[in-house]
Amino acid sequence: MVKRVLRSRFWKYLPVIAVVIAGALSSSVVAYMMQKSQEEKVLQSFMITANERVAIVRKSIDNEIALLRAMGTFFNASDSISREEFDTIVSQLAKDHPAVQAIQWIPRVSADSRAAYESEMQKLKADYRFTERGDGGELMVAGERAEYYPVYYSYSFMGKDGLVGYDVMSDLTYSVAMQQAEETGDIIATGRVLLPQFRREQKYSTVLMAPVYKHGSNANKPNNIHGYLALVLPVHHLLDAAFEPLSPVGMNMILRDHSALRTESHLHVRVSRNEKILQEQDIIKSETQPGQLVHKSTMDVAGRNWEMTVLPASGYFSFSLSMQAGFVLGACLLITLLLAAYLMNQMNKWGHIQDEVAERTYELEESRMRMQLLLDSTNDGVLGLDGKGCITFINSHALELLQYSKDEVIGRVHHDLLQPSREDGTPYPADACPMEAAFRDGKVHTARDEIFWRKDGTQLPVEYTCAPLREDGGVMGAVVAFRDISERKLYLDNLKQLAQYDQLTGVANRNLFLEFMRKAFSRAEREQTKIGLVYFDLNNFKEINDTMGHAAGDAVLRAFARRIGEGLRAYDIVARLGGDEFIILLDNLANREECIIVVERILRMLESPLLIEDREIMVSASIGIAFYPDDAKTMDELLSHADTAMYVSKKDRSIRYHVAGGNSHGGHGLGVVKSA
Repeated sequence: MVKRVLRSRFWKYLPVIAVVIAGALSSSVVAYMMQKSQEEKVLQSFMITANERVAIVRKSIDNEIALLRAMGTFFNASDSISREEFDTIVSQLAKDHPAVQAIQWIPRVSADSRAAYESEMQKLKADYRFTERGDGGELMVAGERAEYYPVYYSYSFMGKDGLVGYDVMSDLTYSVAMQQAEETGDIIATGRVLLPQFRREQKYSTVLMAPVYKHGSNANKPNNIHGYLALVLPVHHLLDAAFEPLSPVGMNMILRDHSALRTESHLHVRVSRNEKILQEQDIIKSETQPGQLVHKSTMDVAGRNWEMTVLPASGYFSFSLSMQAGFVLGACLLITLLLAAYLMNQMNKWGHIQDEVAERTYELEESRMRMQLLLDSTNDGVLGLDGKGCITFINSHALELLQYSKDEVIGRVHHDLLQPSREDGTPYPADACPMEAAFRDGKVHTARDEIFWRKDGTQLPVEYTCAPLREDGGVMGAVVAFRDISERKLYLDNLKQLAQYDQLTGVANRNLFLEFMRKAFSRAEREQTKIGLVYFDLNNFKEINDTMGHAAGDAVLRAFARRIGEGLRAYDIVARLGGDEFIILLDNLANREECIIVVERILRMLESPLLIEDREIMVSASIGIAFYPDDAKTMDELLSHADTAMYVSKKDRSIRYHVAGGNSHGGHGLGVVKSA
């Protein structure tokens, strides 16, 4: 009786409940539709604005390159241009190029002409000298070398003179760009440069280098280069000009140089003035956050590959919603009437339907539990996909491998969750993934060595099989079984490490070094460049082993390998041939002096003692140098000449190093040990 009364009251108020539910649903649908429409408009506006800003930056860079080409025309058309003419030409252009820091004329000066150049400039500046930077970054008188590229004229657009007299060839960043400009005969941009006036803020610049050829000479021959025009372009000024009009509600921007080493690819992070809390690191981290809107664009900047990443600043998106009351009210009334009619018609069947649903639910739950137990008993990760690629079930081992909870996985699109990638970590496009292929062709697809991504962002090496599920001749889903192959990959990587690298010092062993050398010879023959081979043999290493023990000797070898490795260019190779013998391969040399510069830098680094077991150990080495093709035509000959040159240096300890063919340099005493 009580149950019947409660049931009758429930049905009495059911129409009211239906009206409330229908009204809420209708309102939600309208609000959602309006929000999506407005979102699309704002997102479209963001993309258009970002493209416009990038176009402004690209146009500004093109203008600066055009400016440098115009300057080059003046210099190429004349044997010489005076300082007054240089200042007049540049000052007329300054007002149209606010982003430029300075324009400089950098002549090519031979060692024989150095004294005359310095004397000429000393008439204007008494303390003028050719300078270079020391190990600590301080300016010092430039050392002796075959030729120099000093800053001769410098016109600053921002009131601060450039480093007149500074030999830019002594700076690796400049020298690499100048070498590329010499090879191509065109304007080349340097990597990032930290000018003194921006050192505190750590704001980098790039320098556009344009080769200038002697009047009337063949511009295609490097020997005819008269000098270089350099345009100093602070990156932050360039970006401020493009993005400042968007303040206060604007955009954040990250600029990277993908032509540089990974550690030096960061050029600038521009934070909108609307960001009151976020710092540069916060902007960089937000780039990879899930759901973050990102606009990426690449551009070629005088031979370098720049990437601009634009992100919306706080407050860029704001959505306001409104509802049309008449539409919502009419929809709610209609839904109410339909529901009332339907429920009245179904009241007699309701009890039977509830029993049927309960029975079927119990059977399905029991079947699901049996399937889950079966899936959890396997050592493979297993997940099921529906026809849209969404995950419908997953076993516990898969959750453990991926570091997700079940609620975080069910209903997610597999490509968004797993982010399948190739062995090298590059992601598959959604339509190229092997799992998607199983949906298209209805065949089983297997991947032997690929990457899934865990929740914490780490890689999970896997092999997997994706088998389609068919129904009525079509694919209605798929089952994916995968397993962790991390231990197998680690084992293979260890085998490769043992085969190619010296286990004590971590540098290349003889086998890997010879492989690099063979490739270098092929490249040198093809591109008509030089190869430098530097042979090292530690002095008095036996004395260190005898007095301090083999453990200390091993520590010395490791420290020595690390020390000489720090003095190399990014693409040079160091290897241990055995015992206390090391060798360096310097590839793609334009001349012998590039190799000598590296050797001199290593010798300066070896002047500092090594700290081994709380004792300072001074270590020196006998060094022999040989060049291809100057000293040898084959690999064996080059190795033999470098070895012979090393023994010449070893016999006469007053020689710092000996170059095959008879050139030697004096210096360095013997290695000694003293208490720390």
